[in-house]
Amino acid sequence: MAIILADKSEQVISRRSNIAIITAIVAGGYVLSRVLGLLRQVVISQEFGVDNPALSAYFVAFRIPDSLFQLIAGATLSAALIPVFTKVWTQEGEKHAWRIASSVLNLLFLVTLFLSIVSFISAPWLVPLVAPGLGDDSDSSAELMEMAIRLTRLMLITPIIFCVSGVLTGILNARQHFVTSAIAPGIYNVGIIFGGLWLVDLWGIEGLAYGVILGAALHLTVQIPSVIFLRMRWSPSLDLRNMFVQSVFKLAAPRVLGLAAAQLNLFILILFASLISDASINVIMFAFMIMMLPVGLAGMSIATAIFPTLVDDISQDDTVQFSQELFMAFRMTLWLVAPMAVGLVFLADGIIRVLLEYGAFDSEATRMVAQAVRILAIGSVGYALVEVLSRGFYALSNTRIPVLIAVIAVALNFVLALLLVQVGHFGLTGLTVALSISGLVEAILLAIILDKQNQFILKQKFARSIGSICLGLAAMILFIRLFDHFLVDIQVIFKLISQLGIAALIYLAVTTQLDSQLFQPIQRWRSKLFRA
Repeated sequence: MAIILADKSEQVISRRSNIAIITAIVAGGYVLSRVLGLLRQVVISQEFGVDNPALSAYFVAFRIPDSLFQLIAGATLSAALIPVFTKVWTQEGEKHAWRIASSVLNLLFLVTLFLSIVSFISAPWLVPLVAPGLGDDSDSSAELMEMAIRLTRLMLITPIIFCVSGVLTGILNARQHFVTSAIAPGIYNVGIIFGGLWLVDLWGIEGLAYGVILGAALHLTVQIPSVIFLRMRWSPSLDLRNMFVQSVFKLAAPRVLGLAAAQLNLFILILFASLISDASINVIMFAFMIMMLPVGLAGMSIATAIFPTLVDDISQDDTVQFSQELFMAFRMTLWLVAPMAVGLVFLADGIIRVLLEYGAFDSEATRMVAQAVRILAIGSVGYALVEVLSRGFYALSNTRIPVLIAVIAVALNFVLALLLVQVGHFGLTGLTVALSISGLVEAILLAIILDKQNQFILKQKFARSIGSICLGLAAMILFIRLFDHFLVDIQVIFKLISQLGIAALIYLAVTTQLDSQLFQPIQRWRSKLFRA
């Protein structure tokens, strides 16, 4: 009996060690993608600035092709293909699994191809719906709208490429091959960077669109060798009546609604920004991408790392461990994203100046983007927490509640944007306030419902963490203000690095002294990696 228990214990340790390695690879690939994504924005901002109407047309054109992929292939793969493919491989055998994968690939390809063709034909009607005010503040409104339509049609090839690439990603992850699928998003950004650096000189703004197509092609190409290594057997099958094929799309349906909510938020940004001015489209997109840095580094990375462990806890009916792990991830995310948000609020000008103020991106562009970033930074706390909290629902196989709350948040964002931008005439300030409030409300609702169902928030520990975080943030702000007051004549980049570095150390010292348990998640995940 003791031998059996020891073997079981070793299997659990081995499984969790493997999970730690996998999540480290995935999170590392995500961080790489974010870094290259930031570099992509640097290249674009240097080339075009925020006053270039052609860049506004590009951002508008990008929305429809990107949404097609996210809502069709992206949702299906992330929610359903991987577990179904793994189940068929285990229960029915390799040959049957490849046939299911081929059927899903073929169906998705045909659906994406059809919708891309429909979007191509209807682009003259769709694009004005996305950005009804595009070009209204210039003398070439018709030309700018025509440019957006042309760029949309050009980039509609990318969802078709991503459809195939996304299926390959699902297959590779299902077979425990993560390296190439993890670096593929970063390679996608490399293609856009190449377009911004070299293709723009040849074809203008269309060169950036060609860079997007190149990035999509690279995203696919980098995964092909791994699929060849797995000896994938493609077949021209559809198997619409196959229960496993049907289950893929049935399981994906709720997740489609959740992703649709996220995409609608981006459409709302573009729509109302276009009604303000063409430059506002560029400003809000640059600011949104800066805001997503703390969301990605804190929220998405921790959510990626903790999700397999949460699923593992639920699969073993260990709800107590599930609640503890989720609370640690929740508290850790808040601990990490809060100082990042404060840094963006108080150091937005310096950060934007150092990151983006080159070439066509001038000091006025810095001022406009920084103003939007300050408000969005507050909302980044909510969006980072949403990433972790939604994973708690997904681990419990509950997609209905996070989808419902996401829909409520989108509706709130739209109503607030309508009131603040169109009725109150607060411009970009109103638009950023609407997005931030909706993100915070979504996080609060998710936390309340999840805690009501699972009691994952340990009240005393959470109160202590909140207190330590608030005092740490106060110490950060005090230092930043004193630094600004006493050290004025200092080089911007050196000043920014000094402020960020010392402020981070002060925050770390204060919070860990007042709440030593904040380091528990790091120690636990590090020990898992070490055992692996």
